[in-house]
Amino acid sequence: MKTEVDKLIETPGIIAAAKTENGQTEVKVAEGDARRWAPLLDAGRQVLQVADDDEVKIALDKYTVVIMRGGEVTISVVVVKSHPIVKSLKRMLRRAFKRMGTTVATPSHRTPHIKAVVPEPASPAAPPVPDTIIPKLF
Repeated sequence: MKTEVDKLIETPGIIAAAKTENGQTEVKVAEGDARRWAPLLDAGRQVLQVADDDEVKIALDKYTVVIMRGGEVTISVVVVKSHPIVKSLKRMLRRAFKRMGTTVATPSHRTPHIKAVVPEPASPAAPPVPDTIIPKLF
């Protein structure tokens, strides 16, 4: 049976993928050596921890690294920059989490880190000047 990382790595445009669960990391690459991409995927997970968020996207010159966390599971993916798969990558990752029985907070379900600043309403216009102060000329 294929793992979620195996399914991701078979997708055209995805160079490397990693899944970290319970301290164990599984790294797969489309071709070549996993040791080339493992440090980049590890650094991406560290950025995710520092950012204290569920999702981080790191844009490099030729590649984009997307890291998502769902519960105790983290999935990291390296894709070719501007490849059409980038458009649907987040959806693919959410589906992978769902198949594993883990949910990922979507932007509409996340708790905002920063409260929105609501501007104070503008002061009402000055009250009209009564006719008794300004004489009528006509």
